[in-house]
Amino acid sequence: MSTKKKSTNSGSSSAKIKYLSNVPVAVPAGEVLVHNHVTPNAGIVGQRLGARGFRAWLAVRSTGCVKCDCGFAKHIKVHYRPDLRQIG
Repeated sequence: MSTKKKSTNSGSSSAKIKYLSNVPVAVPAGEVLVHNHVTPNAGIVGQRLGARGFRAWLAVRSTGCVKCDCGFAKHIKVHYRPDLRQIG
């Protein structure tokens, strides 16, 4: 699985997000699958991550995220998106 790294600053701490180039077959133990606020277009067969600004990554925990039911990665039982109500 290939990834792209992006550094982001939130407050005084620095976090690194490794964007996925491909949807994983399974999520490793202790991690969760998260995608950004962009709604994936489920009608496009084989839509690539990164298309139309849609990005996904693996995170250690789902803090600041909510469960998502958009239909992305249906083979993975649960995935998350950022809780935009918590972003100030």
